[in-house]
Amino acid sequence: MSRDVETVGALMQQMESMLLGLQQMRGYVGSGVGKEMLEVLIQEAEVRLEELKRKLILTKSAQRHH
Repeated sequence: MSRDVETVGALMQQMESMLLGLQQMRGYVGSGVGKEMLEVLIQEAEVRLEELKRKLILTKSAQRHH
């Protein structure tokens, strides 16, 4: 189980890097549909990353109590 948690942690770091890249792209994307699509991607990534962080914290906490 701890290996699974490590894998999820590594994937989270990759997701955070991807999110940072998307956020940095904001400055290079013009207005219109492209910018709107980028904003939707960023918002979705932020939400999913927060959900994953909560689940990872719960999993780590449950492991400590077993």
